[in-house]
Amino acid sequence: MTRSSTAALALALVTLVGCSTAESAGSDPAAGSSTPPSETSTRPATPTNEHTTPQEPRPSLTPPVSYEPGWPDWTVETGAGYMVNKCVPESLHDRVRTLTASDGTHLSALELGDGPDGVVLAHETGYNICSFIPMGIELASLGFHVMIPEFRSHGASELVEVPENEPVSRGMDRDMAAAVAELRRLGAERMFMAGASCGGTVAAGAGADAQQLVGLMILSSPVECDSVDAASAVERIRAPSLFVASTGDMQGAVEAEVRELYSASASPDKELVIRDGENHGTDMMRESSDGADLESSLVQFIEDAYSAADG
Repeated sequence: MTRSSTAALALALVTLVGCSTAESAGSDPAAGSSTPPSETSTRPATPTNEHTTPQEPRPSLTPPVSYEPGWPDWTVETGAGYMVNKCVPESLHDRVRTLTASDGTHLSALELGDGPDGVVLAHETGYNICSFIPMGIELASLGFHVMIPEFRSHGASELVEVPENEPVSRGMDRDMAAAVAELRRLGAERMFMAGASCGGTVAAGAGADAQQLVGLMILSSPVECDSVDAASAVERIRAPSLFVASTGDMQGAVEAEVRELYSASASPDKELVIRDGENHGTDMMRESSDGADLESSLVQFIEDAYSAADG
């Protein structure tokens, strides 16, 4: 990543602090540390010499699409015509993308950074794209290629009517697959999957089927979410895996499910972190007194997973 693009991401992080999100989220998942990421990337640069094969041109972006968003009052259009949640700073509007799931549902997403080392960050149900923006900006400043999708019927992504007896998470696995596919199309070769709550469940499901999976991170995730069985998925994942939960989240029910996933994991390099408190998913970073330290440790886990993959 160039120094100018890193500086732009740092500016976006400063702009993001204090930005509001939809009231249905129950808190402010967009709030984060006010400290901009370092301008110096720690990712190794690709060696260049006179014999280096010229880099292929970047694939063209998918054009904007018109559709009915899940939260119309929280949806704006970028200058280029892409729909985006208004919690996203204008300084990131040129990074807004439109994804299309396998059933034709259109999703708003953010692509941060570039390069072959991908990270997909999946928010929890009821929250939105801004839950992971601070972490996404930090990862991009470190040289990672990040995709943050906004799930269907959330924020600026397309509204999909769900029958009364169906979970709101119906179709999230398709959305996750669309985010992975688009990130690969735009140049990512290896993948790290991360998600909060049901976002972590579908991250595990996608990770089990992913080529060149480098790692998995699950924050407060249930064993099952809609049709995805994360326990069966983690049994097939041997990449470094991190499982995080709070002791008092849903009176201990979430901790029990995360422990079950940890036990089912086939990774020889897995870690379980159980924290005091009641915070769920990304609120462990946004609402806890030591949330900034937690976020730093999560970013470090991703860096370490890639370092291990590099040998």
